[in-house]
Amino acid sequence: MRVLRRALLGLSALVLATTACGIPSDDEPRAIADGAIDEQVAGPNDTTPSAPASNTATTERIIYLVAGSAPGERLVAASVPVELPNNAALLPRIVLDQLIRTRPSEVGLAGQATNQLPSDVTVLDAVLQSDGVLDLNLSSLGIVGESLKLAMAQIVFTATDLTSVNGVRVSIDGSPAAVPVELGSVDPGTVITKADYPTLNPDNPPSG
Repeated sequence: MRVLRRALLGLSALVLATTACGIPSDDEPRAIADGAIDEQVAGPNDTTPSAPASNTATTERIIYLVAGSAPGERLVAASVPVELPNNAALLPRIVLDQLIRTRPSEVGLAGQATNQLPSDVTVLDAVLQSDGVLDLNLSSLGIVGESLKLAMAQIVFTATDLTSVNGVRVSIDGSPAAVPVELGSVDPGTVITKADYPTLNPDNPPSG
């Protein structure tokens, strides 16, 4: 009996020791704290959102540069990509901004054409009226004479190549400007069109 009692006592002690050293059981499920599981163990369930794909659409538009030298300069057309705005009313401004920025080498016309518009000219505003006249407000161009005439022709041809634009009325720093055309200049506030630059028009046959 004493031997049996000792065996039972030893077995009870072993059970108690095992319970004390083991993992305790829970009466209810426990939530795992954030960061308790190593990222490598957690696996590839990464919910970090990826960068959204760009939905910006582009289109090709025509701008006009100047080819040749005095007195035989003519405008030459070049195709450039422009971003399509959500608001179609902004398109003339975007196209004219692109005209100002574009250098002939960027459209395959290096050594064949020039851009008479200084690259630091700013389109301050470009508002298309219901009659198709684009009211264009520019910063000071800083050029005069023949260069200014050619620059204005570039602007007029580029703007009126857009379907909705029939003519351009130019202001400089908010004030209506007297714009040089082929036969002198027009009064401030006058609407100018391609017809004001007949010999520069690439669609017209060269004179003489």
